[in-house]
Amino acid sequence: MSFAFLPLFTGDYLKKTRHLTPQKHGVYLLLMMHCWDTKGPLPLDEQECAGIANCRSADEIDSLRYVLSKFFICMEDGWYNERCQAEIERSEAISNKRANAGRLGGATRAKHLKEKKKEANDSQMQANAKHVSLTPTLTLTPTLTLNSLANTAVPSTKVRGSRFALTAPPDDWRSWTGEHFPGASTDRTFASFRDYWIAQPGQRGVRLDWFATWRNWLRRDNPNRGLDADAALIASMENDPRFKGKS
Repeated sequence: MSFAFLPLFTGDYLKKTRHLTPQKHGVYLLLMMHCWDTKGPLPLDEQECAGIANCRSADEIDSLRYVLSKFFICMEDGWYNERCQAEIERSEAISNKRANAGRLGGATRAKHLKEKKKEANDSQMQANAKHVSLTPTLTLTPTLTLNSLANTAVPSTKVRGSRFALTAPPDDWRSWTGEHFPGASTDRTFASFRDYWIAQPGQRGVRLDWFATWRNWLRRDNPNRGLDADAALIASMENDPRFKGKS
């Protein structure tokens, strides 16, 4: 493989070749180009040199012989041009130096990239470990009832409510109603409660705790809400000051 370009110092070249004819200039330049591209001497065989310089006629062969004798030195392995050979060795030294520097730089970059990759992998592993350690574990019991699920503390940043879906009052609702409102009709009150809440549109019909909503429903303005007719009458008479103290 040849070098990128042939360094031709025109001042030095013309100082030694001003007496040459254009034909001899052409022969000389073609011979130097061959030495530069092959990084070595010209072959010892005259016919091969003639082929390199495209010399065919007797006059061209004479020019070839003159150039070889004047500007080249015959060695055991070929014809050398002193200046051209010096430039070849200088360029090879520069090329080798750059190649060595490139290999060293490549090794340094590869080592640096390897260290960076290891640091990135370590950081990712630490981040994953931290994420796993901070992620809460949520365990749901398959036997949870609707009311107990609503009252269960769930480790979540946001608790969502639900729309009313019961079709009958649960046992704990009945127990609480009988304890705190013994005269109330649980079924009749539940029917009104259910009809009211399933008719509410959108978020107005969503509650976090339906049992608490049921308790508040019974505690609301009218203390006789949900009572049977006879129980309501008795309760109103007991609260009427005209009947107090009379049996």
